[in-house]
Amino acid sequence: MVTARQVSLGVARAIRAMERDAERAQRQRIAEEKARAKQAMLDASADAADAYDRFIHLLIDAHRIPFERRDWTTIAAAASPPDAVRTPDHENVAAGALARYRPGWFEEVLGIANRKRARLAAAITRARALDDETFAEAKGKIAARRKEIEFARSVLAREHPAMTKAIGLHGDFTGTAIEGVKVVYLDGRVIAVVDGFEVDDLPTNTIRLLQSGKISTKPLPMSKIFELHRDTICSSALRVAAEFLKILPLNIVEVVVHCDLLDRSSGHINARPVFYVLVAAQALSNLNLELADPAPLAERLGADFEWNKREGFHGIDLAAHEIPKDICNRERPDNF
Repeated sequence: MVTARQVSLGVARAIRAMERDAERAQRQRIAEEKARAKQAMLDASADAADAYDRFIHLLIDAHRIPFERRDWTTIAAAASPPDAVRTPDHENVAAGALARYRPGWFEEVLGIANRKRARLAAAITRARALDDETFAEAKGKIAARRKEIEFARSVLAREHPAMTKAIGLHGDFTGTAIEGVKVVYLDGRVIAVVDGFEVDDLPTNTIRLLQSGKISTKPLPMSKIFELHRDTICSSALRVAAEFLKILPLNIVEVVVHCDLLDRSSGHINARPVFYVLVAAQALSNLNLELADPAPLAERLGADFEWNKREGFHGIDLAAHEIPKDICNRERPDNF
């Protein structure tokens, strides 16, 4: 016989077991929440470090691209395609199906034949429309090919509008620190004027992912920021030179980069040219741009820039290169 005391003890044990299960579940939920919070923090740290690395790559690795020149000569030498000829191929097939249709007595009596003839006639109309569409597509392709050939000939003739359009169509400045490029034609010379990053556009801290998964953030000394700015300007200029020489049938191209500089005498910030380089296609063909560091490569190519670790860039005198001083301020429609 079960006594009241035994029943009471059994209930108490059951309640304690339920309480232990609840406490255990609560501890597990807390542990899982902490783990999720830690993982979210680690993911955020990894994302921040990855974003920082991508930004640095954008700044100083813009010039690290393969250098392969566009072949305009083959396109320009191609014969212009003949006019398209409309052919009723689909209509003939559909018309043949109607002509070959021979309904049976049963189809004629029940009116099935008339409905089938109507469907076959409608198929002819659709087929005619398809022939028209095919003809229009062929004409479009031929017109595009003729336009491509004519455009290639204009580029080879070094017609300024064609060269500018070629840069706009084929130049790739995405994923770089190049804020704008305009083309200036000056006495037979082609000059690319580049709107470069300012010092204020650069990061002021380093972000590094530690083995623990956390990030370490440290302020960058001003000298390091100036070094980063130098490499950014050099890399941007070399990327523009490479794009121009890849796309255009030129032996050389000149690149000017300008950015805002503090005028230490007046305290005002003014746009000034800070970098100039003349680059030959032959020189780039003999280099591996993907392995070259930007500043040493720019110096090797004879770039003109004044820079030091204490003050960064100084403006340069473009008159030394027979370039008008206002070239960076000229408004032009060909800004990429």
